[in-house]
Amino acid sequence: MNEVANLLHEFVTDLGRQIAGVPNKESLIQSFRPAQERFRREIRSTAPQFRPYEKKFALSWEMPRATFLDHESDMSENKDDIGKQKECIVFVDEVFYRAQWCGIMCLYTICG
Repeated sequence: MNEVANLLHEFVTDLGRQIAGVPNKESLIQSFRPAQERFRREIRSTAPQFRPYEKKFALSWEMPRATFLDHESDMSENKDDIGKQKECIVFVDEVFYRAQWCGIMCLYTICG
C-alpha cells in the first residue's frame, strides 16, 4: 500500500511540474505553444476591421493606429493575415443595420 501511495505521489509531483512548465522544449506546456500561436493568429485573421464611422465617410476619415496593441505586433505581421482583414471592413452603420435586421427577424420568429 505504501508503494502505491509513493508511486501516486511521484506521478502527481511530475505531472504538476509538467503542467507548471519546466524549462524544457519537450515539456507538456511548451509543446502546445507553437500550435496555440498558430491558432491565435488564425482566429485574429478572421476578425473584421471595425470602423466607428459610417461607410459614406470611408474616403475622408482614417483610423489612427492603436498603439496600445504594440506589444501584440508579432500577431499581425503575417501579410496573409493582414490581407484577410482588409477584405472585411465593417462600418458602424452596417453594424446598426444588421442589429436592426436581426431584431426584426427575431420578433418575426417569436411573434410569427
